[in-house]
Amino acid sequence: MIFGYLLILSVVGGGLFALIIIIGVALFDIQKIRKQRVVNRHPYRRRYRERPLVSVLVMATSNQQAMKDCLVSLVKSKYKKIEIIIVDTLPRSKVRRLVEEYVQAGLTERIVTFTTKRSEGMAVVAAYRRHGNGEIITIIDGVSVVEPHIFNRIVWEFNADQRIRAVGINDQLIPSMSSIRILQTYENFFRKLSSKTKSAFNISHATPHVNIAYRKDALLTSTFGHKQHRTAYASDAILYRDAASSLYTSLSERLHWQRITINNLIAHRSHFFTLDTNYSKFATWVYLPFTIYLGLVALLLPLLLGYFIYLVVEVRQPLLFILSWVVLGIFLLFAVWSDEHLGRRRKLIYSILLPTAFVAAYLLSLLQLFATVGVIASLRRHH
Repeated sequence: MIFGYLLILSVVGGGLFALIIIIGVALFDIQKIRKQRVVNRHPYRRRYRERPLVSVLVMATSNQQAMKDCLVSLVKSKYKKIEIIIVDTLPRSKVRRLVEEYVQAGLTERIVTFTTKRSEGMAVVAAYRRHGNGEIITIIDGVSVVEPHIFNRIVWEFNADQRIRAVGINDQLIPSMSSIRILQTYENFFRKLSSKTKSAFNISHATPHVNIAYRKDALLTSTFGHKQHRTAYASDAILYRDAASSLYTSLSERLHWQRITINNLIAHRSHFFTLDTNYSKFATWVYLPFTIYLGLVALLLPLLLGYFIYLVVEVRQPLLFILSWVVLGIFLLFAVWSDEHLGRRRKLIYSILLPTAFVAAYLLSLLQLFATVGVIASLRRHH
């Protein structure tokens, strides 16, 4: 009986989540069109022509080839007013030697390395304070390859609205047909929809965070949900990265993201149900509580899915299973076909592969369960 009530609650929560996402994506598209219209009225206004220095903080990776590809893409960027700071938190890293090779070869003189044993968030802030001079700070992962015009588009977002404090970057997976990477691709579609929704409802990103660009003042202070401090998602500012090659690597990534989510909720605990009129009610009364609710449902999802399959078999109603797959499939189709940077051929391929979505949801829910338990255990050890 308890599982029955939990299953109903999860279905209702999933429906609300889908509704919020659809509304958020629609609002995002409307806001983007309006912003472009404002810029088109006065395209040569001084603030649209500003070209501030951009500090690019690259989180070092042990994959030397990926690190080289990342640096090559940064050096070839069309936006020339950048400085590159590699944040090296890895033990026995060879990143400094790699940077020295680039400088000696005359490829660039704009790269410096900051080595520290601090956590990622503290390391980013310390690296910027030590070496950074930019008005805009962009944090990327060392396994990423940036599109040549990415910084032009990030700067455009900041210039278009002076209230914007953070800009999300479109994180594209390199196409692949391996099973684990297809699973991650579907997840990435959802992440993009979530980024657009957060931008539409002005829900700020965690600070600091990879694949986000910040104004100088926003890197050091949280502006979560503040009405005067907006966030944006630059869907045309693209970087590419390879998907995880195994379930173990995928679990490691999920541990990292889940740790950020939980730390972010702890950091913003004072904003829950706040009556302060300076903060968005959607962020403090809907988003924060709903995030906890979805997290709890995700923990129980493997059990709930198993119970649902048991009910379908027990009552001999395969129509229930078919109906649930159709609903999930429709939402996935929306996620796939709303991606403006995916070619029609790829969209068609991912649409044909939708029958695997139910299995993918179960595997992802298991990974989510392991990741959450792992993060909670590590937090308890630290305290």
